[in-house]
Formats: sequence, structure tokens, C-alpha cells
Amino acid sequence: MQKQTTIREALFLKPLSLVPKHEKIELLSHVLNVDKKFLYFHLEQALTKQQLEKYTQMAQELLTGKPLQYVTNVAFFYGETLFVNQNVLIPRPETEVMVEHCIQNYTNAKSILDIGTGSGAIAKALATNLSSAQITALDICPDALKVATINTKEHPNIQLLESDLLANLEETKFDIICANLPYIGTEKFAGVDANVAKYEPKKALFAGADGLDLYRRLFTQILNKKIQFKAIYIELADNQAKAATQVIELLLPQTKVQSIKDLNNKIRFLEIKPI
Repeated sequence: MQKQTTIREALFLKPLSLVPKHEKIELLSHVLNVDKKFLYFHLEQALTKQQLEKYTQMAQELLTGKPLQYVTNVAFFYGETLFVNQNVLIPRPETEVMVEHCIQNYTNAKSILDIGTGSGAIAKALATNLSSAQITALDICPDALKVATINTKEHPNIQLLESDLLANLEETKFDIICANLPYIGTEKFAGVDANVAKYEPKKALFAGADGLDLYRRLFTQILNKKIQFKAIYIELADNQAKAATQVIELLLPQTKVQSIKDLNNKIRFLEIKPI
């Protein structure tokens, strides 16, 4: 009878030595459906053949450069657990700063627009913490909206809508507008991690030569549709604030712009308010 592999032994399998230990712990936690703390107190527990095979197969995927979140189909954002796949971007911790800013400054918000919702991470976090708000979450990609539907099904105050930016939007008045649109440029801001470019959806990453094409279209739509708002929050690359501010001043001249720094003390967000 073949000896079963324990949790401790699984963490040190030679073929998986290049997988970071913390990622192997995440995989084992996922495969066994237990909290990570459980593993530390049960290192001598044996894995079944099926559990070992699943763990090994998933670890092999990590060795190809595939992100952990796409291997497990699980991501975390602002205290929420999300389902993700390769039809949506993996939510970034930096974006939590924008969510936190909205929650702290607009506790009585009644109407919120989330543009380019992807996995629904922003909409879900806002719905949880601003329960009196009605949230409209837009995305152009039907496959992304399928993911967002899974993540927001417990929030009746979230309405999902397939739309190319604001093209299919009928409502014109919002307290908050959040937009985390593709902002990587194909020229000036093309420095993106190889595995991000390989595995994450390109339509959710790139936006023209300088990365601001979609924001130009969005601001033009806001002006043409006469969208009313108390504040717009947009996410950018850490070196785009100056160029984006110039775009805003040109296309939304009756506004003032304030920069917001991310967790690394870099300007990552802009707040746009009517004058």
C-alpha cells in the first residue's frame, strides 16, 4: 500500500520547489476547503489521492506563470471574496483606496454608477458598505458581466447593464461615479508585467497610445448626455495624473480635479467635482 502524502510533505515536494510557499499554502487551503490556520495545526494530516492530484495540477499551473487567482478562481477585495476567471481583471489592493474614499465621504449616497465593473468588485464593496445606495454597474463584455452576476447576486441594490461606457445608460443623475477603465498605453505606458499581459484580458488593460482613450470617450459622453454628479473617481497609472488632468480640463471644463494617492504614496486616482 502506497504511503499517503501529508500536508507537511506536500509543501516540500521537489517538483514544486519553485512555487512560493505562501502560494502552496493558498492552494492546499483551497483544495482542502479549510482555513489556512488549519494547515499549520494539522501538518501530519494525509491528503487523499484526489486531493494530492488536484493540488499538484494547480501548482503546475502556477509554474507556467498563471496567477494564483485564476488557478483557484478566488480573489479578495475590500473584505469580500470574489469569483474570478480570465474574462475579468484580478482586483488590485490599490483600488480599495478609491472604494474607501467613496465610503468615507459619501455615507448617504443614494445613486452610484460603476463604469467598467469587470468582476463587480467595486460595486459589491460599495453595496455592502453603502446599503442605502442604488448601484448601476456597467461593462461592455458579456462574459465579464456573467462573473459580476455571480459576485453580486446577493445584492438586490446592484443593477448590471451591458454598455459601451454610457451608451446604454438612461439615468442621468448620480451621487458618485466610479470608473476603473483600461489605462495602459500601447506606447508610453506599455511597461506591463509579462504574465499580466499573457493571462489577463487585454481589452481590460490597454486604451490607446497614452492609455487615456477610454477616459476621453467617457468624459465626452458625460458632457453630451448632461450627466449630473457630485463626484467622479477614476483610476490611472501612477504617471498619468498630469495628462489626465489636462484631458479633464478640456472635456469637463466646469469641474475641479483633486489627486488621491495609493498605498504606495503614488498618485493613482483623480477626484472630479463640479465647480
